[in-house]
Amino acid sequence: MDCEILILGPVELRTRGRPHTVLGSAKERMALAALALDAGRPVSLDTLVDRLWDGSPPRKPRASVHAYTARIRKNLRTAGLNPALTWSVGLS
Repeated sequence: MDCEILILGPVELRTRGRPHTVLGSAKERMALAALALDAGRPVSLDTLVDRLWDGSPPRKPRASVHAYTARIRKNLRTAGLNPALTWSVGLS
């Protein structure tokens, strides 16, 4: 199933032209947008941390990024998408 991730304005996920409201918290939507900027390419952990916290990361940013991506994958499954086919994320 095709999906669109809209990142200009409010972050939104659409499938078959219909919006989904399963995107979670503001930080999860920000993480989805940060990943969508590099759709189809691996995104490093350092890049995600910089995009999410702009130089002021939490004490354990790796754990936070893993938690956000796990929730995003769950939300994509809820929307009827296969997260493994939607994107590839490299957490290096």
